[in-house]
Amino acid sequence: MLSVSLSAQLAVMPLLIFYFNQFSVVSLLANLVVVPLATVILYTGFCFFLFGGLEFIAGYTASMLQWMSSFLEWFTLSLSSLPGACVDGLSLIPLQVFVIFFTGIFLLLYLRSRSVRSFILLLSGVILFLAITCVREYRILTHHRFYVFSLSRETAIGFVRGRQITLFRGFDPGEDKDTLPYELISFFKRYKLYPPLSFSVSDSGLAVAEFPLYRYIYVA
Repeated sequence: MLSVSLSAQLAVMPLLIFYFNQFSVVSLLANLVVVPLATVILYTGFCFFLFGGLEFIAGYTASMLQWMSSFLEWFTLSLSSLPGACVDGLSLIPLQVFVIFFTGIFLLLYLRSRSVRSFILLLSGVILFLAITCVREYRILTHHRFYVFSLSRETAIGFVRGRQITLFRGFDPGEDKDTLPYELISFFKRYKLYPPLSFSVSDSGLAVAEFPLYRYIYVA
């Protein structure tokens, strides 16, 4: 079970990082308990529906289902609340995911054949991934653009310089001024941006004074 769980976790890890920008460190430990317990819950639930007409058996199986479901919920919540249980802020582009999968295939070929050719393929995959990562980091650090975001309750304009971003928001969010809108979370993780320097409509005078180069774009 350990090998199967580890293999499945490694196989889906690039996709989890690509789609959710995070990776659970404790998932392997969790699967050692969750998978067997979920199987028992499944069969117990089947017995509950099969013998639902018998009061004694139905009551007994219902109590077991309640206890196991409560324990499963408590266990998963306890693991997820541990420090460092989840590594957040990760980001991959489709090309990196593609190279990771092919490098994994080359690794399996090398472990099976131990040939020079498979080792060269494996080494080429690793070098290609590192090269793509370096190019991506360089493009992020030299990224100078402005974006217009159509959000649920507002329109925002962001000026990006490397990993720094100045965000002009279309309304005054009050105490939530430094809270990043949900729609922008994936954008920030994709470009590995630092927390934004935000200005709202009520701060427009300050924004124009501190950022004169953006005055005409912002007013427009």
